[in-house]
Amino acid sequence: MVQRVLPHYRIPFFNKLQYNLADHGIRLRLIYGQEYQGTVPKTVCLSEPWTFKVQNAYLKVQDMELVWQSCIKNLRGSDLIIVEQANRLLVNYLLLAGFVAKGAKIAYWGHGKNWQSAKADSLREIFKRSMISKVDWWFAYTELSAQRVVESGFPKDKVTIVNNSIDTISLAAACNDMRDEDILKVRKETGINSQNVCVYCGSMYQDKKIDFLIEACILLRNAMKDFHMIFIGDGPEQHLIADACARHPWMHYVGPKFGREKVPYLKAAKAILMPGLVGLVLIDSFVSGVPLITTDFPYHSPEICYLENNKNGIITDFELNAYVGEVAHYLRSPDKQDQLKKGCAESAAFYSIDNMVNNFSSGVVTCLSSIN
Repeated sequence: MVQRVLPHYRIPFFNKLQYNLADHGIRLRLIYGQEYQGTVPKTVCLSEPWTFKVQNAYLKVQDMELVWQSCIKNLRGSDLIIVEQANRLLVNYLLLAGFVAKGAKIAYWGHGKNWQSAKADSLREIFKRSMISKVDWWFAYTELSAQRVVESGFPKDKVTIVNNSIDTISLAAACNDMRDEDILKVRKETGINSQNVCVYCGSMYQDKKIDFLIEACILLRNAMKDFHMIFIGDGPEQHLIADACARHPWMHYVGPKFGREKVPYLKAAKAILMPGLVGLVLIDSFVSGVPLITTDFPYHSPEICYLENNKNGIITDFELNAYVGEVAHYLRSPDKQDQLKKGCAESAAFYSIDNMVNNFSSGVVTCLSSIN
């Protein structure tokens, strides 16, 4: 498996996958590089005998970014090579052309398309669609991703739906171990003396619609004088959050938090507010039992299909007053809060990292069996 970067949230998945595949007599080699300086997600080094860190070279060609991953020697002797579906990854073209690791089967792991592209008919997206059927197998992030792949003409029986997730076991344990005094400590540190608290948890960049969220919070505060907002994360637009928090003492920026350290902030809140792009944060929502409220923003990641409106979360129109009105209604409705929390618990059991590992491993076994 070749990954451009290795984010912290992927490490539990790869550790579990390596053990699972070993039980089937399959040896995993994970090859990963580093991020472009100043971007997210950032690579976290994993020092295991089955992992290999290589150097990525980033090339700018006009408005395009190309990436060369120095991994050719690591691919030799492989029966199956799984790469990310991305136009910018140059090594993919060598693999698909048969110039590297001849005899190995090639599989994509991806979204099926760029869900954040504003132009579905752009040359880049047309080219990406044309490459979908060039591989031997597909590992699709979600049901939405699989639909996209099959619609492009790829055989359905060679598609594995992974149901992308993160480490829910440790997060669930942290939630179960959370004490009232831990939440009270967070409230004391932030100066929050209200129950009407919401939280943002994730990277901070343009597609997250941070400006929309800040304006929505201000309108919510006007409607509910005891409303407080906690922001967790960092990124290129974190300065917008920091500036807003400096102006409004009921907004609280606590910086990036990972694993157990973010749990008391989540549990201090009644909802996660994320009007822009939604992806794996839904897993945090399900496991913590803190429903997520978003909009029908057109460029969500494919994990948005996990959210069932008014069952385990809420989706409103991408319009400020509609969003604010729905959040305010939710905060004033204990019955709705209980209903969505129940839905979150049901979804947490289904979209677990163990199920993701089993799905992925099953796909690898089936693919290799078809090869032999």
